[in-house]
Amino acid sequence: MDNFEKTIILKFRYFTLYLITIFTFSGCAEKQLSNLSNDDIEQIKKINSDYTNGWLENDAEKVLGLYSDSATIIPSGLSPIQGKKAIKEFWFPNDGSTTVIHYYNLEILDLSGSIDLAYTYEHGNLSFTYERENFRLDRKAESHAITIYKKNELGEWKVRKRIWTDLNN
Repeated sequence: MDNFEKTIILKFRYFTLYLITIFTFSGCAEKQLSNLSNDDIEQIKKINSDYTNGWLENDAEKVLGLYSDSATIIPSGLSPIQGKKAIKEFWFPNDGSTTVIHYYNLEILDLSGSIDLAYTYEHGNLSFTYERENFRLDRKAESHAITIYKKNELGEWKVRKRIWTDLNN
């Protein structure tokens, strides 16, 4: 195992510990952590709605605009992808491929947080077609995800971390 792999594993362990801490405190001390205003809750729900609509509209800027510049995603079964530029290259590569989202539903199962940090736990269903040259993939997926949001210096909520797992790989 080289240093890069060790670094990724270590970062994933820290991220996992971070998530465990959030869930522990949200379950044990919900009143202390649930300091989100109604406006904050509505903004986070709108991000969730804009996220699914952005995918359905094939609008890369709309989807990526919801993420902080230093965001990290951890797709099911893959290593973390850090930074908005790397996320764009992963989701919207300039390689002649096309992805068409036929259906995307993302339901928030839990939403909690503090003044400037929040999370959602979500369940989603997705249907899409991916094509590149002579290759075509039609796929339906069901997933669970955790999204962590951070309020920036302008008071805007942005996605900071998103991790998901596909239930029907």
